[in-house]
Amino acid sequence: MLSIKQQLYDACLVHVRRSIDTAREAIASARESAAGETKSSAGDKYETAREMLQQEVDRNMAQLAAAQQLESVLQRIDPTRETDIIVPGSLVQTNKAGYYLSIPAGKVVVDGKNYMAISAASPVGQLMAGKKAGDSFVLNGETIQIVSVC
Repeated sequence: MLSIKQQLYDACLVHVRRSIDTAREAIASARESAAGETKSSAGDKYETAREMLQQEVDRNMAQLAAAQQLESVLQRIDPTRETDIIVPGSLVQTNKAGYYLSIPAGKVVVDGKNYMAISAASPVGQLMAGKKAGDSFVLNGETIQIVSVC
């Protein structure tokens, strides 16, 4: 199970770093475009274009900050730590699905098996928090059994 946790952690880290790189590239591109805008006789058009580019930079700066926050969350997780109680960093197998409580990275495939990388603050993460193998929780009216926790 620890090998799977490490692979899930690594996949989440790749996901976050890709998001960071994408945001940085978009910021650099928008700034380059803004610098390339030349003031023309159509002043309003110039100002509108620069404002749109600035809005794009601001939007990408927010995405960069969010991705860096997720990276910070991951850095606080020790993928080699085993625990009986569900906490951030836990690998949880239920009778319905496998979950990795870390960041909201979505579906991650390890050794041909699907896992959902979810935030501990997500609705499902909150329902599972503090539980252990053998416990259950109700999600959308359905009782879900926790099979194992690592």
